[in-house]
Amino acid sequence: MNKKYEKIQYNSSWYIETELVKKKMEKSELANLQGFVIASSYWNFFEVENLELDETRNIKFEFYGRQFNEKIKKSREKSPAARIFFSKELKNLIESIFINWKDNKYEEMSQNNRNPVMVFKKIDKDFYQLDFETFDEVTLKNKKETIKKEYQNHGDIIHKIKKYISIQNFNYEEGMIENFYLSLKTKPFVILAGISGTGKTKLVELFAKAIGCEENFDIIPVKPDWSDTSDLLGYKNLQGRFNPGPLMDIIIKANNDEDDKIHFVCLDEMNLARVEYYFSDFLSIMETRHFSHEKILSKPLFKDDYFCESDKEKYAGIYFPENLYFVGTVNMDETTYPFSKKVLDRANTIEFSHVELDKYNLSNSKNIYEPITVDNDFLVSEKLTLNDCTIEDEEVIKKVVEYLKDINEILKRESIHFGYRIRDEIIFYMLYNEKYNLLEFDIALDFQLMQKVLPRIQGSTESIKNILVSLLELSGFKGLSSEEGMLGDLLTEEKINECQFIRTASKLAYMIKKLEIDGFTSYWL
Repeated sequence: MNKKYEKIQYNSSWYIETELVKKKMEKSELANLQGFVIASSYWNFFEVENLELDETRNIKFEFYGRQFNEKIKKSREKSPAARIFFSKELKNLIESIFINWKDNKYEEMSQNNRNPVMVFKKIDKDFYQLDFETFDEVTLKNKKETIKKEYQNHGDIIHKIKKYISIQNFNYEEGMIENFYLSLKTKPFVILAGISGTGKTKLVELFAKAIGCEENFDIIPVKPDWSDTSDLLGYKNLQGRFNPGPLMDIIIKANNDEDDKIHFVCLDEMNLARVEYYFSDFLSIMETRHFSHEKILSKPLFKDDYFCESDKEKYAGIYFPENLYFVGTVNMDETTYPFSKKVLDRANTIEFSHVELDKYNLSNSKNIYEPITVDNDFLVSEKLTLNDCTIEDEEVIKKVVEYLKDINEILKRESIHFGYRIRDEIIFYMLYNEKYNLLEFDIALDFQLMQKVLPRIQGSTESIKNILVSLLELSGFKGLSSEEGMLGDLLTEEKINECQFIRTASKLAYMIKKLEIDGFTSYWL
């Protein structure tokens, strides 16, 4: 054996030197999966200096130009080897390289001594560059670029979700499921508003079931007497011990989910209490989300010194997990509270007022449509700030911003214009829609104007009416003037359906009529 390599007795297939660590991918370490061979183990062993038994350290890897933070741990007292625990993201990337290698291809490579070799190049004490070496390396990298996993096409996933929901005899207007998905991906907090009995809570439940998350779906009924964050997250009792609220255990479960599965929380009847009282702290924490080595983190929900020593192990350091999604359902009537701009700015507010009583299916046979399984990559936000966008996004961004600038100029008349947060979130929604080709551009922007802009408008003055008329004209309704007096009779359904943004135009027409009849108008029914 070459003297520059030192052989580890614990695992004969590992060789270590100062600059390079190699491991041949043996046949025994590959598993057959639907005709393909993939690495069956995603942890590996190598020697680390001064690592004590059961001590865990972070270690960085660079793989195909991307950096990953992984864990290493020494778990065998008499062995010099430490175990590397690959994250799901790195595991998936490695898997994508091996997924197309069929058994006969592996045999062919073995006979020609062309087995793939996993390589860890030591850069410094805590940094190793991870790569693969093979005589067929160029072909290998090309294969990686063309990998398509099951359900990678988001349009196919949405179609399967819609099919699952319709089989349960629940029907939503065209584009609503796509809109709900894009809203969740833009930000993990969505509000479903409308009259009672339109399927708001059921949409969340069926969406979760359709993607295999039934066990991770929880409903928390909001109580009218909730007045601060402690009602939801928990509080300290007189003895100084922490009593968790109904949300805390769900957050811990999502944080500790090693498989990174999607978790849903439905805050039912969310506005029975004032949302900004009991949920504002949580909304503020949500705004601290940031990328850290390909993972979304936030500030902790509580400071460490809030807990006594016996509670710190379980509750200290808990943050908003990237695999947790909130949906609030609200009824807007005399028993509930309106939303503040702080809440409206931080959520997509989807209105449920479309009802077709004659839309149902009856059958003597039981239709069965199995849910699919997706991981958190399907829903997790890919962009948190405009810095996360690329030059390829510029065309869509410019097109969206041009519309938003015109809208904001109109809203400035009453100082109800929006800021950068709403601009960015509308852009992200539109970029996801463009990337996954779910809705036509005008339909997608129509949803966003309904959900992010119009809920801000309310009042009884003539200037509010002028704003509504200007926005209606911007939506494609031509030939109106607030100086013509009562406009209600001119706002016909036929003319509205000719507009560029039909949903927005229809809502604006309703708000104008309401102002003319009642002397006051708002977005809410």
